[in-house]
Amino acid sequence: MSNVLDLVDQTIFRVERAAGVTNLIQCVWAYNRPVDINGLCRFHDQLRQGRLSRRIERSPLPFGRHRWVSPSDQPELEIVATPRPREEFDAWLDEQAKFPLDAEHGPGWHLAMLPFTDGGAAVSLVLTHCLTDGIGGCVAIVEAACGYESAIDWPAAGSRRRWQALRQDARQTVRDIPQSAAPPSPQHDSPDVTAAVPGPPPRHLPRSPESTNS
Repeated sequence: MSNVLDLVDQTIFRVERAAGVTNLIQCVWAYNRPVDINGLCRFHDQLRQGRLSRRIERSPLPFGRHRWVSPSDQPELEIVATPRPREEFDAWLDEQAKFPLDAEHGPGWHLAMLPFTDGGAAVSLVLTHCLTDGIGGCVAIVEAACGYESAIDWPAAGSRRRWQALRQDARQTVRDIPQSAAPPSPQHDSPDVTAAVPGPPPRHLPRSPESTNS
């Protein structure tokens, strides 16, 4: 499998970098009971091993295509030690949405759990839209919850020498010219890209992270 970014992904990344913003996807689970911490840890480990385990490495050419690489570190699971009232749920979600994410330098996603003072709990997963779209994020969640092995063996970051990267990316640019110059076909002139979620989604998702079996 090629690790060269799709043209749509490349465009999203460049637009975000130029605008200085990060579009996020946020998935939320709310419970009226405590969360199984061991199950949540297994879910987190599966996410770290799955399709979200990648970063963007820029091309040394200013006009070159960027590439997917494997991360040198992994996101940590955040478990809030002090319970908060359920009335502060939305405020906590806003705090999670402000967690600094970066598809290039990492982390690209963040999983956190907040216990409520009434005995319930909430789980939030935020990820940068540059890492995956909404459909890809849902697939990653399902695979992690079911314990599927979905990791892709991306090259390590910095594994290409500069002269290799320059040569490979120059050749890739030449190959891209016909595609970039051609007029859009009627069937594909509007790429199917899921929009980033600007705020918290509905409070419940079908599958609970604590139901994972790895």
